[in-house]
Amino acid sequence: MESVKNIGFEFYGEGLSQPFRSLVTLCFQDMAEWEKWSLKEEFPHLRELSIRNCPMLLEKLPNHFPSLGKVVIERCQKLVVSISSFPELCQLQIEELTGVVRRSKIDFISLNLSSLSTISEFMSPVEGLLLEGLTHVEDLAFKNCEELTPLWSNDVGLLQPLPYLRVLRFHNCPKLVYLAAEEANEQPLSNLPSTLREIHISDCNSLESLPKAVMYNNTCLVHIGIYECKSLKYVAIGKLPPTLKRLEIWSCENMLMLVDEDDTISTCSSNSSLLKYLCIFHCPSLKSLIPSGKLPTTLKYLRINFCSKLESIANRLHHNSSLEKIVILDCKNLESLPMGIHTLSHLDTIHILSCPALVSIPDGGLLPANLRKLRIDDMALPKCIHTITSLQNLQIWSRPSVVSSFPEQGFPANLTSLEIRDCNIIEDLLEWGLHRLTFLRHLEISGGCPNLESFPEKLLPASLTSLTIQHFHNLKYLSSFQNLTSLEKLYIVNCVNLTSFPEDGLPPSLQRLRIYKCPRLKQSCKKDKGREWSKIAHIPCIEK
Repeated sequence: MESVKNIGFEFYGEGLSQPFRSLVTLCFQDMAEWEKWSLKEEFPHLRELSIRNCPMLLEKLPNHFPSLGKVVIERCQKLVVSISSFPELCQLQIEELTGVVRRSKIDFISLNLSSLSTISEFMSPVEGLLLEGLTHVEDLAFKNCEELTPLWSNDVGLLQPLPYLRVLRFHNCPKLVYLAAEEANEQPLSNLPSTLREIHISDCNSLESLPKAVMYNNTCLVHIGIYECKSLKYVAIGKLPPTLKRLEIWSCENMLMLVDEDDTISTCSSNSSLLKYLCIFHCPSLKSLIPSGKLPTTLKYLRINFCSKLESIANRLHHNSSLEKIVILDCKNLESLPMGIHTLSHLDTIHILSCPALVSIPDGGLLPANLRKLRIDDMALPKCIHTITSLQNLQIWSRPSVVSSFPEQGFPANLTSLEIRDCNIIEDLLEWGLHRLTFLRHLEISGGCPNLESFPEKLLPASLTSLTIQHFHNLKYLSSFQNLTSLEKLYIVNCVNLTSFPEDGLPPSLQRLRIYKCPRLKQSCKKDKGREWSKIAHIPCIEK
């Protein structure tokens, strides 16, 4: 109803003393011209009211909602909400409004407020609304609050606990330098929210640190997420919060380290943290993680991407470490991995890509006995790789000058997926015999053999369901695929001199064929005209 400007008696019905007496849920949404809501009678049973994206709504809302239990108001930039419009214990979610006004403490204290957004008036120390209105809140969000300064301070008056607060979120609060001012930062636990479980902060470019009292005395904090906070240099001082299990840092361009050194606080040791998940993305100033050089033994997932100045992750990994997955991408200054990786009995996955200074896996290239997935590029191929009998997924992306020799004992027989790109071992791999990999289902071979004209010279494993051949510019012939009785997908990419399929055709099991950047082969496969069409006509899905 984009043109409606007023909702009044013509909406409810002329002469009705109590319109919509049974109505329980009422929603107004995307009414671009709506300015005024005229209501003199109450909605006696209305339980839920939502008003979303009504940017021209100017006047205060009606106040005749005796049964209302939940209110959601979003993207109504000109609306001013009167707290007295809603009954006690009503759950209120407010986002992107002009302001909130109140008439008495009782009205506001009884609200179950869940979200605040773009409400500069709400931060007024004179009104004291924060102190009086957040008693029952569980999930509290501050969004686009341009005037928001320290949340805990004597000026605001919020120096008493929020007994139900579980999740605290800040987004685009440019003047927020500290969550707590100096006098609040050192308060004992009884004066700050001890029930807080999650903190999420994004686009707060003045934020410098998190409050010590919340970080170190809180017994419930399990998740911290910080995103695009340009002034933040570290997350914690001396040690990570003792109960923290998940830490995510994204695009904090001046972050130097996760934990800053402090002689007054004991540094993080493997026994003083419960951290399980650590993810760091796009922190170009990050040089190291923890001063002690030891990651918590509880850590299960470690991912570090696009941290160009990172020099060290840790000195050594404890053999009792719980690490299950390591992913490191585009860390150009990283020269070494922690010692002891081969002792990690729980490690399942290693992905290391675009780290040019990192040339080998430590400890002589030894790998964990239970490793299932290995993905590396521009690194020396571990000579003992054939001994990792649990390995199922292997990806090797490398320049020919880096990976130039094929392992003497070949690859583990239990591989189910193998991808090799741009390295000089493909001819040796074909000579070794891919048919030995009797469990292999996915095979992708790409480039690295400028003189290869025929593929494959020996049989491929009959277990294959997916085969990709790409970037072989001199490839002219394909040998028989008839033993591939399970093959469902065949992708041939950028093989410019390939003109035909094997003489005996393609397997009847094939469901999808893709021919891309193969001009000669594409010409030969024109429907009903090309000389190769009869070999592929039975395939349900053909992409060219």
